[in-house]
Amino acid sequence: MEKYFKSRQEIQNIEDIVNDYFEEYGITNLDDYGEDRDSYNMPTLSQLYEEILDKLGIDYYNISTESVSDGKYTTNVEFENGNSINIDTNSSNTSKEITENVKSIKQYVWEQENEETDDMEM
Repeated sequence: MEKYFKSRQEIQNIEDIVNDYFEEYGITNLDDYGEDRDSYNMPTLSQLYEEILDKLGIDYYNISTESVSDGKYTTNVEFENGNSINIDTNSSNTSKEITENVKSIKQYVWEQENEETDDMEM
């Protein structure tokens, strides 16, 4: 996964932003987070990913989260070009797992950008 990042500093930046988010909101795991339709009574995983991706400057079109089963969720991150990535999240996840999920999103964005560049060169 390291090849998708410009430097070790970029990876560290992701780790720092996720850790800061967890610290700012006093989060140890995601037990108090839910799917989008829970937004009236609890924060959602979509909101978590939106704030983190915004701070990282990762552009997206929409983020939505649905419950798969008790404490298990799928978050869909859609991009302007119509592509999307699904991220699995569990209520027991900590900042470590969310950091890995955000790295996966960043990797996906990098792959899409390079695929588009390759297509333009042909």
